Parts: sequence; structure tokens; C-alpha cells
Amino acid sequence: MADAGAGRGGGDIAVVHRDFGAQQRKLRPHEESTTRRAESATDDLLFAALRTDGRAGPAQPAEATGLSQSTVARHISGLRSEGALYFDVDVDDRFFGVTTRAMLWASVAPGKLDGVAEALARHEELAFLAATTGSTNLIAETLCPDPASLHTYLTKKLGAFDAIRTLETTPVLATVKSTSQPPLLRSRPAR
Repeated sequence: MADAGAGRGGGDIAVVHRDFGAQQRKLRPHEESTTRRAESATDDLLFAALRTDGRAGPAQPAEATGLSQSTVARHISGLRSEGALYFDVDVDDRFFGVTTRAMLWASVAPGKLDGVAEALARHEELAFLAATTGSTNLIAETLCPDPASLHTYLTKKLGAFDAIRTLETTPVLATVKSTSQPPLLRSRPAR
């Protein structure tokens, strides 16, 4: 066998490859069924147990519900495949270098709303974006590293949109309650 390190200062070089595919597959959402069954008493028991600690393995919900661990695991798997149960991870924004959050309310010319919304959806500064009704027709949440970055985002990136007629900015001082969108609603319907 030839020395893999020949010509590079000698020594043996071992190439190590680790397949992370199995770990990545576990992180992907389960394939969702298009059929839904009626909610059962077992569902109610499991949801109540998981509300206490959504990270719990089958042992804790089994103990709380009186079901066997295998029944709990099988039932949770079924709920996940139906899209009735999903797991979401909340990470502190500061982990990503975000210290400045603000809500934005924009009034956009109605004929330009879809185009502006589609363009803004590609902005990395925006964590949330929705079309609304009322005096403003677009609401967004922006996450920025600092107040200067927020100012630059507002004046340079958003300022470049002539269709944005007015923009109100409200700094977020603290989040008291938050929720995320279920996976079934995350993908935008085809037009």
C-alpha cells in the first residue's frame, strides 16, 4: 500500500468519513398523511403529558397516561405522520447575534403588495411577514444585530421600495408569549 502522506512530509494519513444522513433524516419532518382521524381520548392524554415537557421520551408520557412506552411511541409516531403533532425549537435570538428586534407596519400600494411581499420574504432581516387588512397591509418582524443595523435596513433596503407609502417601526423590548406556525401551513399554496 502506498504511503498516503508521501511527498507531503511523510506519515500515514487516514481519511475518516462520517455519514450524518441518519441524523439528518431524524430532523426532517415525517411524511404527512392526507387523511386525518378523529381525535381520541389517548390523544388528549398524550397532548396533556407533552405540554408538560415536549422533550420527554416515551417513558414520561407513558407514566403520566398509564399507557405502555411502546403504545406511546407508536401513537406519537402516528400523530406526527398525520401532521397532528410536530416539534418546534425556540432558540434565543442572541445566539445568532440578534440584539435588536422591531415590528414593522407598512402601507403598500395594493397593486404592488404581492411583489413587495415576495421581495421582502427574501430579506434575511425578516423573521415574520404577513399581508393584513386595515390602515397597513403588511406586517413584519425584523431581527438585527444592533440599532445601527436596523436603521440601515429601514433606510437603505426598505427605503428602496417606492411602493411602500408609510412604515411604522415599533421596537420589541420583551417577548412575553410566542408561537410558531404548524408545518402544514409553512409552505405557501401554489397560485
